[in-house]
Amino acid sequence: MTFEAVDRDWSGEAAHDLAERRWFALISAVQAMQAECAVLLEAAQLADSAWRRACAQLAEFETLRDALEEQTKPPQPLKFGAKREFPGARTHWTAATSARSAETAGP
Repeated sequence: MTFEAVDRDWSGEAAHDLAERRWFALISAVQAMQAECAVLLEAAQLADSAWRRACAQLAEFETLRDALEEQTKPPQPLKFGAKREFPGARTHWTAATSARSAETAGP
């Protein structure tokens, strides 16, 4: 019986030691994850700041580009519309030309 009592105490103590080792291991793992999270948070904040600066600079560059396009754009040539846009324009010209042709052609 004394052997069983010692064995039980040993089992209880071994279980307690195992739980304690697991607890310390978890404490260490938690501290490592906290440190990693802090590093990642700082990196995310730096990336966010850099992203905001880049977006602001992009907006400035786009504004400059648009302004330069307006300054350097050559004047567009005038485009005359098709016949349907100026009704009667072609018929007057044709009639006048035909009348002159008839006069110069003679009998």
